Amino acid sequence: MNDFLSMIAGKAGLDEGTTEKGIGALLSSLKDNVPADTFSGVSDLIPDAGNVMNKFQNLPQGEENSGGLSGLMGMASGLLGGDSERIGNMVSQFSKAGFSIDMVKQFIPVVFDYIKTNGSGALLQNITKAIPELSSFLGNSDDKSMLGKISSFF
Repeated sequence: MNDFLSMIAGKAGLDEGTTEKGIGALLSSLKDNVPADTFSGVSDLIPDAGNVMNKFQNLPQGEENSGGLSGLMGMASGLLGGDSERIGNMVSQFSKAGFSIDMVKQFIPVVFDYIKTNGSGALLQNITKAIPELSSFLGNSDDKSMLGKISSFF
């Protein structure tokens, strides 16, 4: 696990503790939003995935990045409507992990590159099919994406 966390942390520019919380946030989000076989494929690639997710789910609520991502997502969901519940859930999980939007934008591509390299492109496609809004975090955004819309507020 430490080698995995060190590698992801180094590539994402985060410390290992934050990275572990981010992995927990991502796993929790995926578990809620992708088919079971897709989640299983991802969790099989992440060393000690079950333990990381359990540690994340037991974080005290005080760990949230108050007024940060959750507030922004609530505002954006209200303004944009549509199918933002999945990405809102994910943003809420990352907020609990103490992530800012910039940290999420650094982190997700690194982890998904790991998934693509060590799993398969099909696994990554299944994730973005289930949560299309994630493509904006992976460099496939256009102005119509959720991240593109949120970014336009700044």
